[in-house]
Amino acid sequence: MKLKVVSGIMLTLLFMSMLTLAFGGIPAALAAFVPGTGETVKINLVDTADPTASPVTYPDGQAYIELNDTYNIGHSFTVWLNITDVTELRLYGAGVTYDDTVLGCTSYEEGEFFYRADAQYRTSIVNQPILSDGTGFLGYYNHVSWALKKPGNVTGTGTLAAFNFTVVGWGVTKIDIMLSGAQGAVLQDPLDNDIDFNTVDIIFDNTGLAEALTVSLEAPDALEPGESSLLNATVENIGIKNETDVNLQLLINGTAFNSTTIPELSVGSSYTIDYLWTPTTEATYNVTAYAEPVTGETVTENNVATKLVSVYTIPDTTPPTISILSPENKTYAVSTDIALTFTVNEPTSWMGYSLNGQPNVTITENITLPALPDEVHHIGVYANDTAGNMGWSTVYFTVDTTPPNITAVSQTPLENNVQPEDEVKVNATVTDDLSGVKQVTLNYTNGNGTWIIVDMANLEGNFWNATIPKFPYCTNVTYVIKAEDNANNTITTEELEYELQYHVIPEFPIAIILPLFMFSVLIAVALPKKIRCKVVAKTT
Repeated sequence: MKLKVVSGIMLTLLFMSMLTLAFGGIPAALAAFVPGTGETVKINLVDTADPTASPVTYPDGQAYIELNDTYNIGHSFTVWLNITDVTELRLYGAGVTYDDTVLGCTSYEEGEFFYRADAQYRTSIVNQPILSDGTGFLGYYNHVSWALKKPGNVTGTGTLAAFNFTVVGWGVTKIDIMLSGAQGAVLQDPLDNDIDFNTVDIIFDNTGLAEALTVSLEAPDALEPGESSLLNATVENIGIKNETDVNLQLLINGTAFNSTTIPELSVGSSYTIDYLWTPTTEATYNVTAYAEPVTGETVTENNVATKLVSVYTIPDTTPPTISILSPENKTYAVSTDIALTFTVNEPTSWMGYSLNGQPNVTITENITLPALPDEVHHIGVYANDTAGNMGWSTVYFTVDTTPPNITAVSQTPLENNVQPEDEVKVNATVTDDLSGVKQVTLNYTNGNGTWIIVDMANLEGNFWNATIPKFPYCTNVTYVIKAEDNANNTITTEELEYELQYHVIPEFPIAIILPLFMFSVLIAVALPKKIRCKVVAKTT
């Protein structure tokens, strides 16, 4: 008889102890324990977590636990020791033996019969190493000494204790729950007489779960005929010991395309083989990575990994990519000889272009665009690939062959009133409606043949300004304004027939200077005569 354990949960194993009292015709509630009456405690295994389920008795005195992968190393579970229909049970103790290379009894839990009112009623557990439990299983003898819940005796049904186990290794061990131990008999009646009992041993065996190898596979979902892909098959040792002569294969439709025998694969290590696969025929292929089970390996589901790879011509739904090299997104100062140059990343069945939204014009190669007016243009290039997918690309550019316009040229002071101490401020309005004004310069000369160039400042909007320095009296100054737009078109005030010049005048006009000069001459002539007359008078 085997106990099935449900995968994915911690299953609690229930032990029901049946206290069978045999007192002939004496009612159980009134019976007294008499030494030597031979009352027996029978422990039976129940195959459910329901404590009310009917117990199952195993005539051979043993029960077997059949475990699935939840009982791998690290799994925890609990064994409960229950008792039913007990009458005036006063004291008991228990112990457990097991193989500590397979299981570890990590802790225990007290049942509801326990009472902690004072130190007289206590629980203790002591691990005592032993060489053998009599069945060939090495392990620990865990002696547990309990007192009952009440100072008086216990009657009814309840839990004596629970043992918590953790799986620490692979193997077979007997879990022997004993109601006796090194401290002597531990089931007693109210008169401290020992009670006879027998138990059912549990055989814990997880060797059937022994898993040593796990395999993984790297392969694409799909390929096109003639396309290559690197397949990888990896085996890893997840067991509890190093393995030797591990055989790993990489198969396609059952035929091994790469295989190897690994001399030694230590615990936790892995090994990978690969194959560069280039299928040429459309089909669905079974790609498999397989590692032969090693000695003692019984769980082999993970020794194989398979993937179905579809090889077929993938429909072309991607449009061609068009790159327009010319015209560029900039301003051109010419209206003719602008090239339409582009590239397409795959063969085409048709190509064409559309200028400024006009109907498509079919072309077969790069062309030169027709003459274009001054304005902003856009051109779209279209192409169909051999699968009928259309791609396109658009570029915007500007044609500007018209230079800027210079108007409202003025200066301060005016040209007929510039004196030696005056700097002359030159102002102009410069506009360009298409590409915009790039720069404006002021060129001036004082008549010595040298032209001086200064940048005019854009004060705001279309208003530009520059300053000509002071020049001495009687200097003739000529200046020219030059404007350039962003298409490098230029214009000067000379081309616009402006005559921009001025003459530096003296501080006082000639009409004032001449009378002052004559007056000063008369004073210079008259003054010596007056002095001379005065000298003659004194001599007389």
